[in-house]
Amino acid sequence: MVEQQPEGSPYSDSIAELEEFDTPATERKPKQQPKPASEPKKPEEAKEPEKAEDATDKPEQPKPEEPKPQKAAELRAAYEKSKETIKQKDAELGKIKADLEALRANASAGNESKLLAEKLEASEKRRQELEKEIEFTNYQKSEDYQTKIEQPLIKAWSKAEKDLKELTIEDEDGTSRAATVNDLLALVQMPLKEAWQRSKTLFGDAASEIMAHRRVVGDLMDQQQETLKNAQANSETRLKEQSVQRLQQREKLTKLWQDENKAWSDKFPRWFQPEDGDEKGNALLAKGYELADRAFSSNGNVPPEEKVKMHAEIRNKAAAFPRLALRLKEARERIKELEKSIGEYEASAPPAGEGGKPRDTKPSVNSIEDAYEELGRLK
Repeated sequence: MVEQQPEGSPYSDSIAELEEFDTPATERKPKQQPKPASEPKKPEEAKEPEKAEDATDKPEQPKPEEPKPQKAAELRAAYEKSKETIKQKDAELGKIKADLEALRANASAGNESKLLAEKLEASEKRRQELEKEIEFTNYQKSEDYQTKIEQPLIKAWSKAEKDLKELTIEDEDGTSRAATVNDLLALVQMPLKEAWQRSKTLFGDAASEIMAHRRVVGDLMDQQQETLKNAQANSETRLKEQSVQRLQQREKLTKLWQDENKAWSDKFPRWFQPEDGDEKGNALLAKGYELADRAFSSNGNVPPEEKVKMHAEIRNKAAAFPRLALRLKEARERIKELEKSIGEYEASAPPAGEGGKPRDTKPSVNSIEDAYEELGRLK
């Protein structure tokens, strides 16, 4: 059985939708209505305000004195003071605005720095993944190989070449020439005893120095060969592991595909299983399955243009299916209403010649087919 999908996912919505279309309205459980909220309590009746005291009991209040008009000099001084106050407030407001803009700029720079840091982190993670992949596929191009193997070997050869340029070699024909790295390479490829003898013959007193270079270069070359050999073995092992993982994943997805299709077929047999006696319907169902299997197949025999057309056809049919299922459901409910009305009408009056004997009100198969035909004419 397939795992239950989380609520709210498109998969669970499709299941719920099809269950609603597949279940008759009389069998569906009514939705629970929310309980009405409790009526708000009535506010307490406001107490009647106490009667105002008789105005005649209050002593008469003295009238406030009218302000005397200020002199022009006083008004001018007040005006100048107001201008100074406004100027100070404007300066404070300008400083606040400047601080606010600075805060906004800092916040924007902080957000940009955060986004840049996230991008750099993602790029570094991707670089490490690719570097790891390179180590398995072609270790000689990896950063690890360049740092640990190639660069030290290049430095060792460069240092040996610098010393060799200061030495001359006398060939068997009596001519002299400058020593080269090829002479050192020949020593590296010889056994140790033979290399010592050859080095003394070629370099004389400098033989020990050249043999030291031979030891360093030889060790690095041996390390290089061993590392490449291990990398090749690791690559082969990883390829086998990836092959096994791909096979397991393919088997897992194949089983999931089979389980999902079986789940749909078992849950909604009227929609996704052939029915006895329905030759046309069964043929259409088989044709639909054949189209989907061909479109979803990884077989490369289907041209890309044809596969695109099949995908477009399946997309539109899948989109139209819920609406057609809804219309079928509505048609069935309408048919039941019509059958009920016909049954009530036929039972309301006794048929002639049967002495008032009531008729059988159970609808026949023909009446259902007639109703379908009627609905077809109404389209």
